[in-house]
Amino acid sequence: DYAYALSQDKGILYKIDARSYDVKQRIELGSTAGPHGLRLSPDGKKIYVALMTGKGMAIVDVETGLVGKVDLPGAAVQTAVTPDGKYVAASLYDTKQISIYRTDTKQMSFIDLPPKAKGPVQLYPTPDSKYLYVADQGYYFNQPMSEWVYKIDVEQGKITQTIKAGQAPHGVVVSSDRRTVYITNL
Repeated sequence: DYAYALSQDKGILYKIDARSYDVKQRIELGSTAGPHGLRLSPDGKKIYVALMTGKGMAIVDVETGLVGKVDLPGAAVQTAVTPDGKYVAASLYDTKQISIYRTDTKQMSFIDLPPKAKGPVQLYPTPDSKYLYVADQGYYFNQPMSEWVYKIDVEQGKITQTIKAGQAPHGVVVSSDRRTVYITNL
């Protein structure tokens, strides 16, 4: 029924009626937040927003529009929510880390990417909520292009596989049968 869109420059999350295209709600995230990517929780109750300049993750209650924030040590580019709703990950471009937020305990942990990492962007969980694929794009902010995608065991918090995926891997999606990971490249 609704679509959600971000204005990175204005720091606003828009709730848009998917039929009429009318803006139903403007949720202020802060003029210095720099929201970039977002994902909706599986139950549709929360939106997790990556904050690039705000170096954090906004947690928005869909019903009330109330916004909470979890501070992060780097510029968050995108978020990913596991299908079971237990974990929310964010890619931290400048620190070359993945943050893992447990929704039940509100605890945060971090996974350092290998020294060869150039800057993670898009990330996507497997349908069984066990793994997360991370596109290490690089390319922006004076970083060279990467060619790696990392497979991360979410619960153990470690990289289990490094996959060569062409120049500047950007987008990543996992098929519903978990047999194929699709990657787009810049």
